[in-house]
Amino acid sequence: MDPRTGERIGRDPFARHTSAIAELAVDHTGEFVAAASAGGEVALWSVRVERAGGAIGYPGPFASPTAEITPTPKPWHEAVELEWTHDGSHLVTWSYDWLHGESPTTVQVWTREGELVWTGPRARQVDVHPTERRLAAVVEDAVLLGWPGKDLRTIELSGAYDSVEFSPDGASLAVGGRDFALWILDSASGDVAKTRRSVEADPMQLHGFVQRVRWSPDGQHIGVVVAKGLIHAILDAETLETIVAPGLLGGRMWYVFDVAWTPRGCLLTGSGEVRAYDPSTSKFTRLCEGAEWQDLVTIDDSRDFVLVAGGVAQRFDLMGTEVRWKR
Repeated sequence: MDPRTGERIGRDPFARHTSAIAELAVDHTGEFVAAASAGGEVALWSVRVERAGGAIGYPGPFASPTAEITPTPKPWHEAVELEWTHDGSHLVTWSYDWLHGESPTTVQVWTREGELVWTGPRARQVDVHPTERRLAAVVEDAVLLGWPGKDLRTIELSGAYDSVEFSPDGASLAVGGRDFALWILDSASGDVAKTRRSVEADPMQLHGFVQRVRWSPDGQHIGVVVAKGLIHAILDAETLETIVAPGLLGGRMWYVFDVAWTPRGCLLTGSGEVRAYDPSTSKFTRLCEGAEWQDLVTIDDSRDFVLVAGGVAQRFDLMGTEVRWKR
């Protein structure tokens, strides 16, 4: 689908998958797509999309992937998660455990040709540096930081458990864990720059952990999800003070709600509806309801964004108040 117009570019591009595609990741060079099926298999496809006069050329059909891999052990729930390095040379795979128990699969690193080059420990969450060939993986009471075979090291961090993400410039690393704790680390040295306990309280006292951390595009705010999706909050990245917590949004045993940021810096939350929050005005905008959000796509040379929720794609204007198209 062309995100500018909403028009379909091609049909049935991933014909070799025998089960539903649950995760997609496009490398930053725009040459490869990694597609993970619900069964845990991952196929790498060469796309090499060409643009002519601003239009996207469809290079399919993709009948034969360039490589097929099977991360081990296979996840017992949902698909493998995928993230490319900044140069598109390697694909990092892992699986997320929504039950807050032992991680079901290990973190692994593959070349774009499908060669397995490293198998790490069972990691609960992983992120890849935005500008360098480095990764961060959170395991129980520790964070792995660096690159396998180069400078990978283990940083002891008592309480670390569930979430990790590099800042947009890659200089900092946010880590979430038990007792609603949040740490900001210097991503080069691994030193703790700041920390805060009890990011937000769980009114039901059921799940005391930070399950998601998401930096805003400008690095000035951090969106968090705590208590199995019960609560979302936006924090000031400098002070770690709470700017807003919308209150009890509800959670589900089998689904952890996520957060994302639009180009404007509005936080999108999934709680049976999708709402955008603008930190500059402290106002919420309801984008759609009755649909859990699936993905957010930004558009080159535009501050609009495409929201996919409930199987429907919509392009919104900068403010999230006007729908450009809906498919």
